[in-house]
Amino acid sequence: MAFTNFYLTDKGATLQARVQAGATLTFTKAACGKGDVPAGTLPTAMTALANKVKDLAISNIVRSGKTATIRMQFTNKDTTAFNWKEIGLYATDPVEGEILYCYGNCGANADAIPAGSSTLMEFTMNMVVQISTSTDMTLTIDDSLIYATNRDISAALPASGWVDKTGYFTQDVTAAAIVGTDKPILDFVHPDGAINKTLEKDWSKIYKIVSSEGKLTIYASAKPTSDFTIQVKVVR
Repeated sequence: MAFTNFYLTDKGATLQARVQAGATLTFTKAACGKGDVPAGTLPTAMTALANKVKDLAISNIVRSGKTATIRMQFTNKDTTAFNWKEIGLYATDPVEGEILYCYGNCGANADAIPAGSSTLMEFTMNMVVQISTSTDMTLTIDDSLIYATNRDISAALPASGWVDKTGYFTQDVTAAAIVGTDKPILDFVHPDGAINKTLEKDWSKIYKIVSSEGKLTIYASAKPTSDFTIQVKVVR
């Protein structure tokens, strides 16, 4: 998406004035859309996206001087194909509640996003906004929107945690961001120092990892006798 400008909305400017007077600037969410700015309307006058497709999770905010970099996460899972034209950042106004703080529209430079059912896409993007050096900033993160984006998850597998399933053993790892359609890739963390043959032997017993809602299940052909740490790369 070729978003060259993000505009502070009129409501965002009002909130910014309140922030200058001592209010806290709390970013709540972002959103993407496929609409156009209505004819005769300035981007600064927008109070909502013209045609919102979905909310985006905000995962991080980094303050540097008079700018703040807002990191957002996108997945096209459960969406149909659309042309991504709009993006908006929302914040809480102490008087009006949640408002559209800033807005961008790339118009004809929109990217075509395929339906998630045909081509699954995930990525992060940053929005850089100008702020006051005196601004007290906070961030609201909706855990239900946070997902593992081709990233590593580390977890301990204690020897005492294996469950005998008659003929094989399993151990569950809680991972709130995991869903059943994830494709986990499993490895184990090698300890520093000399090669540990016992760990290598135990690792050879692991033969499968399966994802389900909120957890990963590790399968072993025989019970490992060592405590070790696994590293899982989650791909969606």
